[in-house]
Amino acid sequence: TPGTTLVVKAGTKVIWVNADEFKPHGVQAVNMQTAAYFGGMDTVTVAYGAPLEVIFDKEGAYDYKTVFQQEMDGKIIVTK
Repeated sequence: TPGTTLVVKAGTKVIWVNADEFKPHGVQAVNMQTAAYFGGMDTVTVAYGAPLEVIFDKEGAYDYKTVFQQEMDGKIIVTK
């Protein structure tokens, strides 16, 4: 859920899904640490019904924001 902090163990797959058939949605890294998992600093569009899957394999805090619709900040905290 955008706008929240999610705590996961290293190696966990985090999945974003766009369930809104009428509007595009996307996520964007807000720092280089997160950009390494999103393929850069550009927006990653999440197509309707299609997942964006990212495996966070290193400990750390990964900040992102949602784009196209209501912009919200989110954070993934990865632990051992």
